[in-house]
Amino acid sequence: MTKETTMEMPVYCGCRLLSLFFVFAGITRWQG
Repeated sequence: MTKETTMEMPVYCGCRLLSLFFVFAGITRWQG
């Protein structure tokens, strides 16, 4: 495992989690 991969993985996962959170918040807001 290279240093770049170790640094990129948390950032990538964080971006995925953020996008999922915004989608979920948008859906709940749209329904409510």
